[in-house]
Amino acid sequence: MEVVISEVWPDTVHRVCKWHVLKNAKENFGNIYSKRSTFKNEFHRVFNEPQTIDEFENAWIDLVKMYKLESSTYMKRMWDMRTQWAPVYFKSHFFAKMSTTQRSESMNHVLKKYVKPSSPMNVLVRKYGSFFYDRIQEEDAEEFHTSEDKVVTATKSPLEKHAARVYTRGAFKRFKEQFVWSVSYDIISSLKENHYRVIHMGDDKDSWGRIEYDVEANIGEQEFSCVCKLFEHLGILCGHILRVMVQFGVREIPEKYVKKRWTKKARESIPEYMKGYVNDNEAAASRTYRHDLMYQTALDMVRLGDTNTETYQKTMEVMCKHLKDLKVMTATTQSSSKETRHSEILKGKKPIADVIVERPVELFDDNGIHECEGTEGGDGDLGGEDLEDEEMAGDTVRECDILPPEFRRGRGRPRMKRFMSKGEIASKKGKKGGCAVERIQYEVGSSSGDTRPMQIRYCGSCGEQGHNKSTCGRDSSYKRK
Repeated sequence: MEVVISEVWPDTVHRVCKWHVLKNAKENFGNIYSKRSTFKNEFHRVFNEPQTIDEFENAWIDLVKMYKLESSTYMKRMWDMRTQWAPVYFKSHFFAKMSTTQRSESMNHVLKKYVKPSSPMNVLVRKYGSFFYDRIQEEDAEEFHTSEDKVVTATKSPLEKHAARVYTRGAFKRFKEQFVWSVSYDIISSLKENHYRVIHMGDDKDSWGRIEYDVEANIGEQEFSCVCKLFEHLGILCGHILRVMVQFGVREIPEKYVKKRWTKKARESIPEYMKGYVNDNEAAASRTYRHDLMYQTALDMVRLGDTNTETYQKTMEVMCKHLKDLKVMTATTQSSSKETRHSEILKGKKPIADVIVERPVELFDDNGIHECEGTEGGDGDLGGEDLEDEEMAGDTVRECDILPPEFRRGRGRPRMKRFMSKGEIASKKGKKGGCAVERIQYEVGSSSGDTRPMQIRYCGSCGEQGHNKSTCGRDSSYKRK
């Protein structure tokens, strides 16, 4: 896979999943990777905390020497492929802070919450609609809270207020953590131009015990860079750069350092890499693609049209006008589809039919009140034509047309549905000391005629029914009819 990825996508970065690396480490290290040993904590520390390549390589060498793992084949193999799994080698690439394959968020994992693995295909198609609706609802709810809820800032800094205006709730939470952390740093100028040393104050130290960070800052050109590479990897400015910005009175985050994917306007325009799909005729031929695109557009129209009375009336006027045009186009398509169907019947082919039901159209009267206009056949009718005559050829499949698979009974005698314990099975076989069991058939109801098995238990000592060997000799009011 590594070779193919480099050939097909030469501009991408192939990275090994962090979760799988740690899982394999646990399997290969054995007892040294247990909770009783300090190796596990030191290994995770070397894995996550170094900020530069030199720090990681020196820490790895010290770890091998400390636990005498020079002869370990697995450690040698990990060292040879360190550029594919060590986080320090990917800090200059944007990964949105992702380091694993995130299987808990994959489509396979999420769909299992709605559909069982043994479910037939028709259930999957129906449940996928519920899944898609729930995802849209969650995203719309998050967008609503982002736009309507009040954002609480930690300080009165204009830089933090600007971040609260442009970022979403989740992105601002990450920014706020870095901004609060930036208060604990001090700045010292160096002899190099546009170079500053950001030093941590206090007893608490950053990862790997580092207290000094090098920041390149050109205030006039508004260009910033830090040795930690947090912006390049996550898309959020680190606390070291924010400390330099506050020191020199920067009131707003430069536009080049605001990732659009983290902002409230991320969905207002199509990304550059997806603009080529707008006029894709092959994608437009798919019914699912057309439905999803029109569904999103209709939701935006409803959201904007519900703002006030004027937008509502304008939205209804535009929708009703275009509905008239669509009815004319649909009627033309239906007539051409009928001709195609008749020609296919003459040729001996079986046409693909799809029923289309026209809905009443809402129009505005002179008073601005909308009323429903039915079709030619009357209010709510189909224009005097039967459903069987309204057909359209194509590759469309409706949800109501998807039927469950045919049930076929397996060969052989069916298994007994009732669960029987081992003791009951032993007594059924007439095991000594147990209860003898007699299976009889009796009718359930006079009209059904169905039969089902019933068991009658007899005492193993006296042979009478109504009690067992442990209760033999006691009075019992139980009698089987």
